[in-house]
Amino acid sequence: MINLNKLSPLLDNEPICTRAKLDTGTLCNYKCTFCYYKDKLDICDSFEVIKERIDYLVKCGIKELDLSGGESSYHPDWFKILNYCTLNNLYISTISNGSMFSDYEFLKKSKEHSLKEIMFSLHGSNSEVYNKIVQYNGAFDYMIKAIKNAKN
Repeated sequence: MINLNKLSPLLDNEPICTRAKLDTGTLCNYKCTFCYYKDKLDICDSFEVIKERIDYLVKCGIKELDLSGGESSYHPDWFKILNYCTLNNLYISTISNGSMFSDYEFLKKSKEHSLKEIMFSLHGSNSEVYNKIVQYNGAFDYMIKAIKNAKN
């Protein structure tokens, strides 16, 4: 006889992970060669849909969100999304190509709207390789500037 309780993905006395990835759509300002969403980089999920996703995750006990998709910081409702996360007492991070955060004022405003963490998605070890991978000249310089901005 199989004990179904033992097949549970949750282990006894193990805490449930309270961090989740929240997709904000596939909208992106780069065209990375490895991207899963190459044919959908202009799709922007509505703020209402994103709010519904946030509400669902909060009901599931999520306390921390990694905003991702395409490039979440490129979403036209970026600050509204951050504000809604803040209203729900969420710790907010994002996975980013760094382009938007190369603008120090944008980064500063994002921090003011409770962004706590940026996970930079850097591919390659120099500008020639990185720019080729993301198919955007100057992208490596934006990434380095964003990382320097984030350190301040």
